[in-house]
Amino acid sequence: ALRNSKQQYLLRGLIKCGSCGMTYGGTPDSRRNKRYYACFGKTKYHGPIEKCRSKNVTAEWLEELVWNECVNFILSPGEAVKKIKDDQPEKIDYSHELRLVEEKLSQKQDERMMILDAYRRNIISEPDMIVQVSRINTEQTLLEQHQEELKKAIATSDRLDTQQSEAIKLLTDLQPRLKTGDPLSFEEKRSILKLLINEIRIYTIEDPDCDELRRKVKVTIDFSIS
Repeated sequence: ALRNSKQQYLLRGLIKCGSCGMTYGGTPDSRRNKRYYACFGKTKYHGPIEKCRSKNVTAEWLEELVWNECVNFILSPGEAVKKIKDDQPEKIDYSHELRLVEEKLSQKQDERMMILDAYRRNIISEPDMIVQVSRINTEQTLLEQHQEELKKAIATSDRLDTQQSEAIKLLTDLQPRLKTGDPLSFEEKRSILKLLINEIRIYTIEDPDCDELRRKVKVTIDFSIS
């Protein structure tokens, strides 16, 4: 639990194991006074590999490596902001379609009342009334489903707009701070990493001539706006 953690792990929740697919978590080594990232698959059976043989990675080394990659990405002249804008899907205005659907929905009640009135005046038979009211109810249900889909699409579009604006502002504000060497807090770095990175993968390179401590790893970073 985070409340019980005495160490801070900058890459918490972002690392996956290239061997078994499980998450890497932070683990302290009090004997060496170091922090490590270790695969959860090493301690418990979780899937296709009974016990993962992946290598533990020194936290300081990995955090510095990933952070430097992020800094290089942000300091690319205008490239980070450009990527955010380019990666956004084409904006579609669903508002007009939603208004049309809502107008049709309001008409369904009038149509239903007209059918019932025609039945009361013996213009149509009861079976005809039932068939037509059932058809109106079906059409209303489909319109209501489409209305909900449009509302969700509008909410998603608004959320993406907000996220894009926040990301651009964050990166724009960060560039001068990084250039001048202005120190960032742990929370600021975490926000930046979660914004920029989808996933970090650690692949352990098997070597029969090396013990676990000497084995090498390959680190890949999947940027979310690359």
